[in-house]
Amino acid sequence: LRFVLLTPDGTELTTAAARMSAAGRAEGRDTVLTFSLDLWNLSFPVAGDYSIRILVNGSERKRLPLVVEERAAANAATGEEAASPLQPPFPPPTGRA
Repeated sequence: LRFVLLTPDGTELTTAAARMSAAGRAEGRDTVLTFSLDLWNLSFPVAGDYSIRILVNGSERKRLPLVVEERAAANAATGEEAASPLQPPFPPPTGRA
């Protein structure tokens, strides 16, 4: 199983791979498998329409859209909204994947 995150212009931002075994029916039908992707500490260079490709044995099985929006932060001195980097509400756990 391989995941590929593509930027809005189609270039590869990052990848991840894992080995999984999905025990299912013997009739050869698809098996539903639930998983999650950890995106801690991943920076998106620009706002836009990203895409997560899911590949099984090298073949693309699904493409998921991911929309990244730029938020404006309020400027305390002027009351105007200005773009600035935002911090997550809590730090990521250390020492765990």
